[in-house]
Amino acid sequence: MKKLALLLVILISVTACSEKESNLMVNGEIKGLKKGTLFLQKIKDTMLVNVDSVIVNGDPTFAMETYIESPQIMYLYLEKVDNNKYDDRIEFFADQGQVTIMTKLDKFETSAEIVGSVN
Repeated sequence: MKKLALLLVILISVTACSEKESNLMVNGEIKGLKKGTLFLQKIKDTMLVNVDSVIVNGDPTFAMETYIESPQIMYLYLEKVDNNKYDDRIEFFADQGQVTIMTKLDKFETSAEIVGSVN
């Protein structure tokens, strides 16, 4: 029993130490958005993968964070049901620090204003 407890403590310690601290914060506001889900995405092995998400419910502001090793292209994806496969993803260049994205629901991609780190 003691060996099992020790193994569990070691496993938890290794897992906790292997998680990297966030170094990229993405926040902003989507005017007109009352309800929906936002995903922070990156390309991994030629596929888009979700690295963080937030459910918007009444407040159009959002904040997400992740760890990146080097500057890269990332995407802010708004899951919406409007039968329009376009105008739901904002592409931006992510570097360590803070990125602020301001946009509107009806022109999600085309009205985006992105302010980022000095680099």
